[in-house]
Amino acid sequence: MSPAPPLHHEVILASAGSGKTWQLATRYLRLVAGGADPATILASTFTRAAAAEIRDRIIGRAVEAMVDDDQRRNLSEAIGLPLDREAAAALVQRLVDRWHRLQIRTLDSLLGGVVACFPLELGLPPALAIADEMVDAALRRDATGRLLRSTDGARLVSLLRQLTAGSSDRGVARAIDRAVGELYDIWREAPSTAWERLAPAQVADAGEAVAGAQRLRGAMRLAAPRRVHDSRLEKAVESAAALLEAGDWEAFVGSGLGAKAASGETTYYKKPIPEEVAAVMHELVVQAVAVVREGIRRQTAGARDMIAAWQEQYQALKHERGLVTFGDLPWLVAGAEGRGTLAEIGYRLDARIHHLLLDEMQDTSIPQWLALRPFAEEIFQQVSGDRSFFAVGDLKQSIYGWRAAAPEVLEALADEPSIQSRTLERTRRCRQAVVDAVNGVFLRLEANPALERHAAAARHFRSFFRAHETAAPGAGYARIEVASAPAEGENASDRTLDDAAFLAAALHRRQPEARIGVLVRRNQSVSRVLCELGPGALDVPAAGRGGTPLVDAPPVEAVLSLLHLSSHPGDTVAAFHVAHSPLGGAIGLEPLGGEVPAAGACDRIARAVRREILEHGLAATIRGWIEHIAGACDARQARRLVGLLDLAIQHESLGGGTEAFIESARTSGVPDEAAAPVQVMTIHQSKGLEFDLVVLADLDAPLVRAGGGPAGYHRPGGGSPADTVFRWIRQSRAELVPEVAAVLTDHTARQAVEALCLLYVAMTRARHGLYMMVAPPHRGQQASTAAAVLRAALGKAPYEADTVMGEIGDEQTMHEELTAVLATEPSESLPRADPRPNRVQLRPSTGPPRLAVPPPSAPKAPGSLVEALRASRPEAIEARECGTAMHAMLELVEWIDEREPADDALLEAVRAAAPRRSEAWRREQVSAFRRAIACEPIRALLCRDGDAERMVHREFRYARLTGDGLQTGIVDRLTLHQRGGRVEHVQIVDFKTDAIDGEGAASLAERYAPQLRAYRDAIVEQFDVPAESVETLLAFVSAGVVVRV
Repeated sequence: MSPAPPLHHEVILASAGSGKTWQLATRYLRLVAGGADPATILASTFTRAAAAEIRDRIIGRAVEAMVDDDQRRNLSEAIGLPLDREAAAALVQRLVDRWHRLQIRTLDSLLGGVVACFPLELGLPPALAIADEMVDAALRRDATGRLLRSTDGARLVSLLRQLTAGSSDRGVARAIDRAVGELYDIWREAPSTAWERLAPAQVADAGEAVAGAQRLRGAMRLAAPRRVHDSRLEKAVESAAALLEAGDWEAFVGSGLGAKAASGETTYYKKPIPEEVAAVMHELVVQAVAVVREGIRRQTAGARDMIAAWQEQYQALKHERGLVTFGDLPWLVAGAEGRGTLAEIGYRLDARIHHLLLDEMQDTSIPQWLALRPFAEEIFQQVSGDRSFFAVGDLKQSIYGWRAAAPEVLEALADEPSIQSRTLERTRRCRQAVVDAVNGVFLRLEANPALERHAAAARHFRSFFRAHETAAPGAGYARIEVASAPAEGENASDRTLDDAAFLAAALHRRQPEARIGVLVRRNQSVSRVLCELGPGALDVPAAGRGGTPLVDAPPVEAVLSLLHLSSHPGDTVAAFHVAHSPLGGAIGLEPLGGEVPAAGACDRIARAVRREILEHGLAATIRGWIEHIAGACDARQARRLVGLLDLAIQHESLGGGTEAFIESARTSGVPDEAAAPVQVMTIHQSKGLEFDLVVLADLDAPLVRAGGGPAGYHRPGGGSPADTVFRWIRQSRAELVPEVAAVLTDHTARQAVEALCLLYVAMTRARHGLYMMVAPPHRGQQASTAAAVLRAALGKAPYEADTVMGEIGDEQTMHEELTAVLATEPSESLPRADPRPNRVQLRPSTGPPRLAVPPPSAPKAPGSLVEALRASRPEAIEARECGTAMHAMLELVEWIDEREPADDALLEAVRAAAPRRSEAWRREQVSAFRRAIACEPIRALLCRDGDAERMVHREFRYARLTGDGLQTGIVDRLTLHQRGGRVEHVQIVDFKTDAIDGEGAASLAERYAPQLRAYRDAIVEQFDVPAESVETLLAFVSAGVVVRV
């Protein structure tokens, strides 16, 4: 391929459905087609699914161009380079040849790779493991426990009083955990000085407060004879004086006469406040404001100091256990001293990064950008053309502020002088009516009465929203309707969700092949809608996605009730629940006369459960219960029971107790993997997906939650960390301190912008039909909600229950168009990701096209609950971990007859492979390795035998195109026997740790034969050798047996 003209550094601000991933894949293919080595291109995104989608788009479009003339012309036009059949084939070949060096990865993976290269410089142990969410939760609990045990009591009480502003809390540990959960991310981001923006103030003591009350009463006595004031003023003065005598300065300045004086008012009930009283009130308000100001300062500093004290314990625990969290990765990279140049980092990562491609930039957090910025700046500050920077994102889809996303990073990049920026407003997803609805809402935000309190947010969102157009054929349909009136005692929100479920069911019955998304704001709303759609109700095939609670299944609740009963045998609610479930019959807990079981029976069962857990462990106990009730479970319940068992296995490895496990189970979510035409999920979970029809509900909560949040902060812009932080306080208090009020107002506006982004994401998931369901008028209704925004923008009819307020397009026409489209598309039940323009199928297929197939060694997913239980038994887990450790040690062996790995190196490999195992277990694995290589058949596979031309590849990765798509795999050990530089014989060795006897080897060899044949076919293609020269061997290392397959 001939070198191409250099590319400019570029940022694309792409609207929903305009093809962000397509643009990134096009850029990647442009680079490779122009001569760039794929190993020098780093493409990064946020999730493994997104990284896999980018990879599949790249290889898929290249393959399509190779086999289809139209697709080749399309790709040539997109990348701006001539592309004939030979060039397209060469492009595919280059991608496949460098498959093992492709740098298409998640941001966590990238940062983890950097950290792994610099462990000593960062003060980290070489064998480092990344803690998952459950391990991290246990670390956090342990850190809180250590803090409570190690901190002086008086100091702890002082910190807690400052942290909570004196409010009561049910538990010290809970107050600390809540503060950590709310404030830890901003504590890490903001320097210590950011929490000290208010200088310490001298405040009045109790004596001065009493003296102030006396002066105020004296002033009122002096003014009383003139009678120029309202008679009620004397009562107000007395109330204010009483508050001062009580030492409650905040109540004094926050209510009554004090509040009026603080706001500058000079009248009371339309009559002037006497000068004597006004003068004293002014002095007292100044003192009160100082008290409020100092209270804010202390509360903010107390939060910082509490988190700092907790962090010391948290960091110590992670260091002791050789762990880091995903949240640590960007900070470790960003804060590393002597990190070195980009070239050095690239060298130590075994890659030369010349081109950087970043996806979903609006979701980048400040620490992530601080870690990435040295890479990016070194590239985009060069104008030679040898390197290039590319980023794509959408400010309108920035919905992860609660996860510290900072869209201002993308805004700053778009303004960088050396970077060209452009926008994409033309959607290929949404039909015209949906686009009209989106434009109707967001083009007129500043005039929307529902946003009167959030005018700054409306202006800011409008500044980056442009009128959308569509390239999608068809008229489409959009409708806003009001749910029916709730029955007496029924909640309006619940009635709205029920009506949304009913609407989704009706749409499914009319369009059974359509993909329908029911999008809501809260996880609990997902559960309610699924319940309404499920068996025994509307009976519609529906599934949740990614946030359905693990406990959202009766058998799981029964198991947790039984565990709770084991610690609290007197809990009659738990006893009743267990006794009236299938689990009760399995364990012998029967209801007494149809009601609560006898107290003696509960005590007996509780003792038996505690003994079972003590003798066999939590996971084994739960496994036994599940085996008894498996026959009474449907598929969805079975998946949740397997998830509960997995959670128990993880929890047990961390040494947690039963109560902690119950709490963890109640807060854990589980994706419902069942394929279904109706998908129910939160709006956050829907990002990146599209549906033929969308039902949007749960829109009546305030755009900004009451109280604003745990803290307000200010960022100076340009991707810089926060420079000011204040604990959140009531608006009436904040208004007394202008610098605090400014920060909290700015923070509120940022939250309101994110709420508008959430509404934009929700509306733009729809391809053909968008149905917006709002709650009927009800008591306590909020003014600034997403529902109010929609009613004001799109509603034409009166706002009444069970009314269609407005519609765009014709519903019947939309259904006719959708029916025609579905007749030409492959039948799928799951929601699609963003559309792939110019998509083709390489050949007819009865199922959806696949560009990736599982590797030959991939284990089959459990086909039933029984199989899943079998796979989760301790002996099965032990076998898998032993196998992983053995493979890690065998990977260290190049030629055993030239150099055997030392025990220290073997132990490091095992530690990395099994970070949760004990040191004694790891040493046993090293001993097992030594026994294995002492067996002559195994040792012979690892010897060079003095043949200098013999070459070996360990953990050899390959990629090949098969009839089913792209297949990848890893060969444990690949030995090339060469003569004169030409490969004459190839030996493929696959190591197995199965326990076998003499007869078992043959049957296992038969089972593994397809895997070895796939390896052989790949190696034949890779090295261009005849199949008969490739030898495939199974090496059962524990038994010392080698079998030719």
